[in-house]
Amino acid sequence: MIAKDERQAHRVKEFFGGTRAEEYQRAQYRDTATFIGRRAALLARRIADVSADAGRNVLDAGCGPGQLVSDLCARGFQCTAADLSRAMVERGRDTVRERSGAGSARFAVGDVAHLPFEDGVFDVVVCAGVVEYLDEPQHAMRELRRVLRPGGYALVPTTNLWSTATPFTALSDLLRKQGAVRGLINRWWTARGNPPVRERVFRVRRSRPSRFRRLLVEAGFEIERAEYFYLMPLPYPLDRLLPRVAAGVLRLTDALTSTVFGRVSEGYLVMCRRPEEG
Repeated sequence: MIAKDERQAHRVKEFFGGTRAEEYQRAQYRDTATFIGRRAALLARRIADVSADAGRNVLDAGCGPGQLVSDLCARGFQCTAADLSRAMVERGRDTVRERSGAGSARFAVGDVAHLPFEDGVFDVVVCAGVVEYLDEPQHAMRELRRVLRPGGYALVPTTNLWSTATPFTALSDLLRKQGAVRGLINRWWTARGNPPVRERVFRVRRSRPSRFRRLLVEAGFEIERAEYFYLMPLPYPLDRLLPRVAAGVLRLTDALTSTVFGRVSEGYLVMCRRPEEG
């Protein structure tokens, strides 16, 4: 990763290292009522939508614990996955083995700004939960384009700056830094079988949708479609504390994400293509 991102990359890698990869998977993918669980389910649907046109050779750049990869492998996709964290890569292998059968995906430890793959080898590239951690995401977006074949699709979600969740997330991050507060929360939270809440030691950036689209165009993509997702009125951490209520709320708000109200959703997904020429 370029110099400006090196310290951030190190902090992210350390945060998701060791046993935290499994903790993260348990906390974030337990159902589709979480933002990350909802994002993974949406990406799986959109990849299936484009596969008839684009093909079934998929790269997940920033694969995390391998949840999306395992879902795609179970549907017959040819999957490759990469992550900066070796612990996440190992967890991803285990997830695919447990859910889809051994040998159905290949994994690599790799930085999304310097992907260890040849030019133009993938039909579809997905990069979720990565842009938020990058100081200079244009380098990573150009790498996605490089490994994508001409005419192939890239699916890149980000976290919406204008979401109603933004101020509550900022407050949550502030409270996480207070050891006494964090300890009190964890005493109650872990007693219910949840992994502990940890202080976040790296920046998480939110994107303005218009600037995010411009970033992808400047990287050489053509925008095909953009959509909002995860319109959750319950502020964090109430959505985690009340998962059944959150799931019910999402069933009601899903239809609103395509209206003007969708603009305050937490997630924003852009589907774009590498031009046939170039």
